[in-house]
Amino acid sequence: MKTAEDWRSVRNSWWDDRAPHYQQLEIGLFKLLSPHVCRALTISDALDIRTLRSEMLEKTLDVLAAAVFLTARDRRVVYMNPAAERQVKTGASIRILNNRLYPADPAARAALSKAIDGASADDDDEDTSERSLAIPDGNGAGYIATLLPVQRGQRRDIVAPFAASVAIFMQDPLADAGRGLC
Repeated sequence: MKTAEDWRSVRNSWWDDRAPHYQQLEIGLFKLLSPHVCRALTISDALDIRTLRSEMLEKTLDVLAAAVFLTARDRRVVYMNPAAERQVKTGASIRILNNRLYPADPAARAALSKAIDGASADDDDEDTSERSLAIPDGNGAGYIATLLPVQRGQRRDIVAPFAASVAIFMQDPLADAGRGLC
């Protein structure tokens, strides 16, 4: 049977400063793994930055008085700010059906669908007035929708976390007359 003194001598031999802390096998494994660990850390940092950008964009959109809908290429709504949620809940001209914008007016529905498809297809810096359309509610009121393609260039980088291809800004022209977007 080993005594306490025997165990201390065994322990001290393991922790002797003259003995290498890592064997060649561990060093070899570390050399193999270190590039992958560095890459994982770089990706983690990039995701953190992207998350911060996404959160800042969301906070900015959330304080706008104008309704903002971000839609994917297939016309699914991927984000709505609080003003957009209010328009959908209280308005009579726009709804969300199957996670897509659904104007009550059939002509506006067709025009919005065509405009989203067009804005998704050609993302250039044309005059955005061509991409504005009326979304009436049937009672002489309604909204003006302005579409902004966001799937290319710097806009794409900004809205990338949302996977959006078109931003739709929607305002009531009578209620928002002197207020603007903010």
